[in-house]
Amino acid sequence: MMHGAGEDRVKELDKETIHAVDRLLDEGGEYTPLDLLLAEGRLFYDDYQAWRNGEAAELESRLFGDPAEIGRMLQEAASYAEARGLVGEPRAYACWGDRDKALRFSADSRRDALFHRRFAKPQDRMQFDLFLDNGGSALVNDITKALCDRDGASARALLEKLLDVDPGNAHLGGLERLALAMDEADAPTDPAAALARLEKELIPLIDDLLGPAGRDYAALFWQGLEKRLADRPFDEASPKLHLSYCALRNGDWRKVMQTLEAEPDWSSSVTLRQRHALAAQHLHDEPTLLRDWFLLCFRFGEAAEQLVEQLAPQWRAWWENFLDAEPELPPGEFPAWLLIQRPALAGVISFSSEERQQLPPTFDTLLQLGRAKDPLGDEGMALRRKLKGQSEPLFEHLLAR
Repeated sequence: MMHGAGEDRVKELDKETIHAVDRLLDEGGEYTPLDLLLAEGRLFYDDYQAWRNGEAAELESRLFGDPAEIGRMLQEAASYAEARGLVGEPRAYACWGDRDKALRFSADSRRDALFHRRFAKPQDRMQFDLFLDNGGSALVNDITKALCDRDGASARALLEKLLDVDPGNAHLGGLERLALAMDEADAPTDPAAALARLEKELIPLIDDLLGPAGRDYAALFWQGLEKRLADRPFDEASPKLHLSYCALRNGDWRKVMQTLEAEPDWSSSVTLRQRHALAAQHLHDEPTLLRDWFLLCFRFGEAAEQLVEQLAPQWRAWWENFLDAEPELPPGEFPAWLLIQRPALAGVISFSSEERQQLPPTFDTLLQLGRAKDPLGDEGMALRRKLKGQSEPLFEHLLAR
């Protein structure tokens, strides 16, 4: 809980940054700048992996956006974490191929220091210190780090020590299963069985024992499945057994997009259209996201609502405003309603000739109105009259806007 000066400091910070840090704390119980950059789409996971593999001198060169602006975001996130009473401590990153090689985030020493931090609740640290004397908790921490660093040999050696020092440790069995599973990560012989084990057995253990950094451990398994599924066509009967699903779960959004667009007739699949929309969102491609979302609204309302739950807060807010709008409109009219609220969208969103045949008359009219050279001239007035004849409720929203 924050009081006095802490509350005053928070009021001065960017609300989106605050919400992003809160989400990370709710999901993983800690905050790191790396988690924030990945969650906010400032960093693609494949670029992060390249950095951990020693393929980039500094991670900052791989970020999406202005480095100075990102530096300000990280500073605000750190200020907010401190205002919430979280304790910061150093967090170093080593090259996966050369564990003695420390990695840099930025040539700018201030931004580099901002990145190499981890924030957690003070009681978490106190609990760690409380049990440090028996050695068990220290070893659990080291095993967790080794697994997240993909260092199976070190993890297994540390597990042997943990078995000697603290054989009754509650985490011993789960950590041992994770360490042994690493040998099976690369290109499994039975993708269906491997996927089922990953999602039903390993992912819950990863979430429980490894926390947010466990994504680096899990990525080994998603990438192993990708190797086996690279040439497998999409099948609606087993939609997860497809390269696009594994790339999506691994956060490799560029690969998701490339895989989907290489799939014959991908656009006719509701599942693949949803994945395409999510990839577009993470790639900051708003026109493509909107096109996918709108087309789902027109023909598959339930799938469109499912997609909303996975979209960024600003899009969910538009959807909630639409549901509260008066006069009430059916879900399929959301795209038309949004064009009324944001007419400039008509100038950035586009549809193929085949897709244009799926557009409802009301949406098509508002699309033309948004693109009219003189929305208040004869053309614009004719389109308004046309909309009034098509939908009185939408026309009322247009007048109110």
